[in-house]
This record gives sequence, structure tokens and C-alpha cells, in this order.
Amino acid sequence: MRFLTFSAVLVLCAACVNAATLNVVSEDNTPSAPLPINGAAVDEVLVESSLYIKPKTNLRPQVRRVRSIPFAMPLSSASLLEHVRVKRMPQSGQSQATAASDSNSFNFGPFGANSAAANAGSQAFNAFGPNGKFGASSAGTLTQASQFGPFGPQNSAGASMSQVYRLPNGQVINFASTNSFANGPNGNKANSRGSSVSVSQL
Repeated sequence: MRFLTFSAVLVLCAACVNAATLNVVSEDNTPSAPLPINGAAVDEVLVESSLYIKPKTNLRPQVRRVRSIPFAMPLSSASLLEHVRVKRMPQSGQSQATAASDSNSFNFGPFGANSAAANAGSQAFNAFGPNGKFGASSAGTLTQASQFGPFGPQNSAGASMSQVYRLPNGQVINFASTNSFANGPNGNKANSRGSSVSVSQL
């Protein structure tokens, strides 16, 4: 009796499974609506697709390039490099030169004695900086002569000087002066002096 009851249950379960399978097949095989004929109005077109984005393989990575000169590179090769940034720094400097000379003489003879002396000197100074150049130079001479003879004492002296200034704005200033005098026998005297100034633009 139990065997018959178990067999009836198995038959009933198999019948239910077959019915469910038939329903699924019938739902999957449902025919779709036919496409509209040419020229018919369509309310909506639904397209289902997947989008795939493929990156390019030939793209170069973004790398920051720093231009610099290797320490081991010789100067001749380093000078051939282009696009090297050089930061200009303000420069300054100066130069100076000085020169001088002296001359002295003394003579004594039957007609008296005489002496002479001469001195000459020059200086130059140049400086340059971020705001321009400045230069100055000067030169001077000094002479003196004395004589003692049968007509009495005689003496003379002279001095001259010149200066040049070069300003940062390009102007050049020249200054010159001279002064001389002479004393002769019997109270004869003579003297002269003069000076000049000029300004020019380079």
C-alpha cells in the first residue's frame, strides 16, 4: 500500500514539472511583432547595445622634462645645447690706473747756476654696474725753472690739468685749465691762466 502511494506521488510531481517546462518553452517561443512596412509611422525605436572604450596604446606618458647641463659634459659640448635658461645676474666692477714721472736737473757754471724740475701724473677710474657706466680720468703737469746769472735771478713755473668724466646717461664732461708765470730781471713779470669746459653726448 505504501509503495502504491509513493508511486502516485512521483507520478504527480513528474506531471507538474512537465507542465512548468511546457509553460516556459511557450513563453520563450512567443513570436515577436512583425516589423512595420516601409513608410509606416514608428513611435519608438529601442536599441540595446554595450559600449566598450579601448584606450590607444601609442600615447606618450606626460613626463616633465627638466633641461640641465650635466657636470661631466665638456664646455664645448655644453655650449651647443639650445633652450637653456640662464638667469642673468647684475654685474659690477671697477678699474683704476695711476702713472707719474719726475725730472730734476741742476747746473753750475761760470755764468751762474740754473735748476729745473718737471712732474707729470695721470689717473683713470672706470666703474660699471646695473645702472650704467661711470668713468673719470685726469692728467696734470707741473714745471719749474730757476736761473741765477749776471743779470739777476730769473724763475718761471707752469701748471696744467685736464679732467674727463663719463656719466651713466652718456654725457661726457671735459674740463681743462692752465696757469703759468715768469719773473725776469729788472722786475719784469708775466703770467697767464685759462680754463675751458665742454659737455658732449655719446
